[in-house]
Amino acid sequence: MFPWFWTLPSWKQEGDEKAEEVAIREVKEEVGLDFVPTELFHSSVLSYNDTYIKTFRYIWTYSWVIRLQEEEAQWYGWYTFEDALKLELAFDYKDLINKLHIQHYL
Repeated sequence: MFPWFWTLPSWKQEGDEKAEEVAIREVKEEVGLDFVPTELFHSSVLSYNDTYIKTFRYIWTYSWVIRLQEEEAQWYGWYTFEDALKLELAFDYKDLINKLHIQHYL
């Protein structure tokens, strides 16, 4: 959807899965992490090409080693707040990074 932009693992809900269950499954599939959501940080509805996408963003912990699913991602990185804002970010991630920084670090 956004080639060459930085983004987070994303997913489609299957059946009657809860948002947390989908997040756990997809993060494991896409990057190999055991994802444990600890707090729902933000949810919203985004519009893209006449399609509406409901989003959920979590504060989380993880364990294991990152193993990228090559069909889904080419790179990953850990960035400081300042460096993350310099990236070409998809969706509304720049606004979310600012919100997270204000709520959890100031």
